[in-house]
Amino acid sequence: MIAMALAKDPVLLVADEPTTALDPTVRRSVLGLLLDCLEETGAALLCITHDWNAARRLCQTAAVMYAGQILELGPAAQVLNRPRHPYASALHRSMDGVCPEPIPGSPPALTDLPCGCRFQPRCSNSCETCCSIVPEFNGGVRCHNLQ
Repeated sequence: MIAMALAKDPVLLVADEPTTALDPTVRRSVLGLLLDCLEETGAALLCITHDWNAARRLCQTAAVMYAGQILELGPAAQVLNRPRHPYASALHRSMDGVCPEPIPGSPPALTDLPCGCRFQPRCSNSCETCCSIVPEFNGGVRCHNLQ
């Protein structure tokens, strides 16, 4: 698949879950191959993934999305190692290999999004403002109550 994607010398390669269902050895090889190909061709990469370890290795910039909206955006090392948005932090904790914490509740249906902040029904930091006003994207984070 990677060879087919690179056959026409693209300027942008979109990799949607490139490491899903791969064992660690194959995952490492695929990530290495992607990095080599990007360096050789000069193509940019848009990586869509839940694998934060792969994102740390592949990406310079990271965006955390929830219900179709970017909630945090910044340098990958910062966003993936020290997330600031409550959802990004909860997602980070849910992937802890030693003691993962599930995120309470369920994501909303995209046909029935909550008013205000889309993460508000599941957020432990929400306030009355979160229920009615969509937070501005400020300093790389979309949140009324950063802690």
